[in-house]
Amino acid sequence: TMKTPVSLLYCVVLSLVISTCIGYQNAQPYNARIAIIGSGIGGSSAAYYIRQLIPQHDVVSKIVVYEKSDIVGGRVANLPVGNSVVEVGASIWHKSNLNIEKLVSDLNITKSNAFDDGMAIWGSRQFLFESSPVPFLGKFFNSGKILLRYGPTVFYVKAAIEDCLQKWRGAYTNTYEPFSSIEEFFQRLSLYNETQRPALDGLRAAGISDLFINEMVSPVTRVNYNQNVEELSQFAAYISMVGSGGDLYGAKKGNRMICEKALERSGAVLKLGETVLAITKTDSNEYIVKTDRSEDTYDIVVVAAPIELANIGFPNIKLNSATTNLRQYHQVYVTLVSARDINPVPFRAQNIYDAIFTTTNSSFPFSSLARKGGLRLGDGNKVYKLFSRDYLDDDVIHTFLINGTVFHRRTFHAYPKLHPMKPYPPVILDSFSSSSSSSSSSSSFQSMYYVNAMESAVSTMETETIASKNIARLVAKSLKVDYSNINL
Repeated sequence: TMKTPVSLLYCVVLSLVISTCIGYQNAQPYNARIAIIGSGIGGSSAAYYIRQLIPQHDVVSKIVVYEKSDIVGGRVANLPVGNSVVEVGASIWHKSNLNIEKLVSDLNITKSNAFDDGMAIWGSRQFLFESSPVPFLGKFFNSGKILLRYGPTVFYVKAAIEDCLQKWRGAYTNTYEPFSSIEEFFQRLSLYNETQRPALDGLRAAGISDLFINEMVSPVTRVNYNQNVEELSQFAAYISMVGSGGDLYGAKKGNRMICEKALERSGAVLKLGETVLAITKTDSNEYIVKTDRSEDTYDIVVVAAPIELANIGFPNIKLNSATTNLRQYHQVYVTLVSARDINPVPFRAQNIYDAIFTTTNSSFPFSSLARKGGLRLGDGNKVYKLFSRDYLDDDVIHTFLINGTVFHRRTFHAYPKLHPMKPYPPVILDSFSSSSSSSSSSSSFQSMYYVNAMESAVSTMETETIASKNIARLVAKSLKVDYSNINL
């Protein structure tokens, strides 16, 4: 029997819907070649997540990771010392960092508690707070001291951090649809206003006293970001405060192992010691990645290094003003010292703790001075790490450490200046319109992404993995891969 026009139209529409769904669920062979610039936590996790979402090699035929150094990790850097390692870059993560926690578990990496036996906070002329090193009972003693000094502010702080964490947990739910901008991400979490408000204004509005801000919040922001609290956004200050309550971890064999294992699991080709000089776009909408050693063509590029520091040219790619208005990166000096002990004389104290943090108005030239666990060198000396804004010469070292000898120095641009800013750099650096041969319609194909756009709001290992996981989803979506049943 002859079908009616209505039933015929229904069949045509139904067949189009089915074919579209099948095409999306079973991605067509694309043989996409993906270049990732940078092998730090952002680049290595991007390679890992892309391959987890797209295991089919006829969809993504190869992933190539470029690293200008001769070792992976970027700013996740450590130094072998004795039978251990000392972190000189990204050092810790918090238990609420669910991406890092899952990566460490999935990659079979052993983690350890990042805990100092005792710490003290130095003001302009004296210790403002000294913690008890006694396990368990010491926590109650410390809480009592803080409550006695700062009063109700303590409860306002707890409420503010819990509110921030509650909103932040949304980053791990309802993530099927990726975000296309950093603004969209924080708006989804109802945290955008916190990224745009100066820390002092936000903390005061939350009922937190200036005394607590100056004596407790500022030392934490200085040790985490080497920046004073008045220089930060409210959100960056909150992220610093989250880790002040403990529950901090590091990889036992060094956090760089996360990068190494993620790259290994991804099956990516790793090009160490190759500096990317330029990325150009061809007439066929491919990308040529030119290094100081080679030149190769790709379909998709993921930039996982700060454009401000990478010195990559984009000669025929028009980047928007939010990308070309380069962020200022904060220079951090890391000094590792072998010493018998901390010198008590400058502190006018008899008992010295293993970690000393300083406030904004401190006259001392470092943000933090901390012993690295129970690590001892062959001569019995302890190992200390200092963070500072400026170079610390030997005279400074000898002032604060008994028989101190510097055995490693590292200077690097660790984080952007985390003040409120807008607009943020784009997540999608480049795209192009692709037209169907059978239709006059066209769609936008995203083909160049920027992991480090996230750093403008906050800079942590966890937030870099959030950015890289999102980009992996954007890549999968562009290649019409259905990832709804894949748990990253």
